[in-house]
Amino acid sequence: MLNDDILHAIGRTPLIELRNCSPKPGVRLFAKLEGQNPSGSVKDRIALQMVLAAERTGRLRPGGTIVVASTGNTGIALALVGRVRGYRVRVVMPENIADEIPRTLSAYGATIEWVPAEQGMRKAIDVAQGFAQREGELLLDQFADPLNTQAHYDTTGPEILDDLPGVDVFIAGLGTCAASFDHASTPIGEMIATQARMFARRNVTQRPCDVQLLRDRPYPDRCQI
Repeated sequence: MLNDDILHAIGRTPLIELRNCSPKPGVRLFAKLEGQNPSGSVKDRIALQMVLAAERTGRLRPGGTIVVASTGNTGIALALVGRVRGYRVRVVMPENIADEIPRTLSAYGATIEWVPAEQGMRKAIDVAQGFAQREGELLLDQFADPLNTQAHYDTTGPEILDDLPGVDVFIAGLGTCAASFDHASTPIGEMIATQARMFARRNVTQRPCDVQLLRDRPYPDRCQI
């Protein structure tokens, strides 16, 4: 498929069957390869949604700067989307981040603002909010923006169900965790969410994450998001 814009390559990732990983006969396992998104992660989906929404509402204008607090993939995704759409991108992160993340951000042209490692993501969010008070700078808050969830209702979920209508169990790794599951719009029997230092198994009628709680107390910095 020929795309004239790299952002057109976001989403529609392959769904493959893991034929040699089944624990017992009759159990079929499938994996959605979100690493095939242009910047290498599922966060491309939310980055594109947030930027396009900010453009539509006039909060993001030509020549503007996107500000984000991130320790990894969300910052990288916004750096890519921002670069393609013509914006400067400022990423605020703690100093104890793996070396490949700032290298990738720099390759996309993003500016990195460091905060002391011991002050973590709470400090990064505060600093990002401060930058957003400047003229022409807009904070895209992955911890609170409902588009972080909506991107998956609009794209990831429908893609899975188009390719595999009969899903019994859905398993996902959670980073930012600004997400919720709704049985009415997600006809999947059971969902399992895994995260560093946390294992949650809930029926889909329950919400596995409280977005406001996560905004107030972001996950430990070892979870790079």
